[in-house]
Parts: sequence; C-alpha cells; structure tokens
Amino acid sequence: MIKKPIGSRTIFLLFSSWFLFYCDSSFILADHITQSLFINF
Repeated sequence: MIKKPIGSRTIFLLFSSWFLFYCDSSFILADHITQSLFINF
C-alpha cells in the first residue's frame, strides 16, 4: 500500500481556499470601487 504524503493535500486545500478568498475579496473590492465611482460622478 502506497501512502500518499499528507503535505500535498493540505497545501492544495490551503491554496484553493486562499485562491477562493482572494478572488472573492478582489471582486468585493472592484464592486466597492465601481460603486464609489458611480457615487462621485
């Protein structure tokens, strides 16, 4: 039985959660910038 290293799975989970969080925050930031631009103009 070949044991898979646990490190690769945890790194993948951390990277995917960080990637989702980063995309979500960047979308929120872009939405906030566009809303402030619409309010200013």
